[in-house]
Amino acid sequence: MNCRFYWAVAGLLVTAVFLVACQTNAPEATVTGAVFLSPGEPLPEDVVVKVQLLDVSQADATAVVLGEQIIENPSELPIPFTVAYDPRDIEPNGRYQISVRLVNDLNQLLYINSATYPVLTQGNGARDVAVLVEAVGDTAVVEPTPLPPTVPPPTAVPPTVTATAMAAPTPAPTVDPNLPTTPGDGFVFRLMAFGPQRGQKDVLAGTEITVRFVGNQIVGTAGCNQYAGFIVPVNDYFNINGLSVTEMVCTEPPGIMEQERDYLSSLIGVSGYQFAWQANDQSQITGLELYYPLANGGVGVLTFVTP
Repeated sequence: MNCRFYWAVAGLLVTAVFLVACQTNAPEATVTGAVFLSPGEPLPEDVVVKVQLLDVSQADATAVVLGEQIIENPSELPIPFTVAYDPRDIEPNGRYQISVRLVNDLNQLLYINSATYPVLTQGNGARDVAVLVEAVGDTAVVEPTPLPPTVPPPTAVPPTVTATAMAAPTPAPTVDPNLPTTPGDGFVFRLMAFGPQRGQKDVLAGTEITVRFVGNQIVGTAGCNQYAGFIVPVNDYFNINGLSVTEMVCTEPPGIMEQERDYLSSLIGVSGYQFAWQANDQSQITGLELYYPLANGGVGVLTFVTP
């Protein structure tokens, strides 16, 4: 055998082994969550779900797909997803989003997420991402009219504003005019305590309950399960309708499912809200209180803080 040919073949084999080793050892991370349809919407037959992790860091450029999962003919709602990506593609100052599309067997678009779902950076996580999708051309869900501010300019407000005691739910938000007038649009809140106004109990140790408002949608985790619903404006307050909840069962810590049940029941009854915020050089929301009626005629409060 020609020696030159032998060494060329050997070189190609070494290169191939090196490339395979590199591919095998490539790091991998995931973004997980679930896809929800609008309340009452049945899961279409022969549907294909396309979940993508997008790099949207460049405002004037096309989004770059960093990872994708294709789910064919899912059998139940909500639809869980796991999108794998290479963590080396993630920049600390970059912006990344989850995008979901449902198409039929002709690749015609049926459902899409109208809100944005940021992940990975800028305080956003990679777990329990609840994505609501809406039918293309569906006009049943209307963006709510922004709630009017009812407080004086920031210069007339004390440095820290917190909720005051109330004998009954008062559907009157107190919002800094320079802050979002919808219920904390874009903010993530973590529940600290809830219950009767003068007898709240802390959230169980080892559990986390969150809420995030995105346009006319509300999403979060109730401790064990994920949930999603819609914000319905009523005069100068709002109700929460059409909650969809996953169906997992958790056993630890003890009482987690009872806490989740009580929280979701309270959330459905919300009839008033109030921000806590700090007025400084750049006003900042620091918390949120949601009010709901109790069976005995009293007032319950869900007390949230920003992470």
